[in-house]
Amino acid sequence: MRGFKKISGKIDKEIYKFIGKLTVFLSLYYFFIGLKISSSVIDFLSKTTAIKANFLLNLFNINSHNVNSILYCDNYSIKVAFGCEGSEPIALMISTILASKSNLKMKFAGILTGSLLLSFWNDIRVSLLFIVGKYYNSMFDLMHNDILPFISVIFS
Repeated sequence: MRGFKKISGKIDKEIYKFIGKLTVFLSLYYFFIGLKISSSVIDFLSKTTAIKANFLLNLFNINSHNVNSILYCDNYSIKVAFGCEGSEPIALMISTILASKSNLKMKFAGILTGSLLLSFWNDIRVSLLFIVGKYYNSMFDLMHNDILPFISVIFS
């Protein structure tokens, strides 16, 4: 029984250290979001997300356009705002990787690969929301507030 307590205590310490690091890294993200300079970064991310989502929509013959962070077509439009640009799931993934026990090379590879994949997923998510809003508007809130955010967190 003593050996189990030693192992259990060590695991508990590691979990607490991981949660502490994760909390610090996520806090840094939210601190940055609170700074004035972050608004230009968020604007840039929103605009580029709208550009990429517009490209995906046009790939599937949905005649959409974008101006700044707004996606629109003949009878529908959405604005890519903070939260829709995908920074939070990416911040969660990066924070989790930084808090984990692995070497810097593996962390860098994970952050780079994960950021690219989550960014691409977010572009798909925004495109899907545009399609749902345009063609199945009654489902938009469910998809926007519940289903797609849940999938984003799972991917993170």
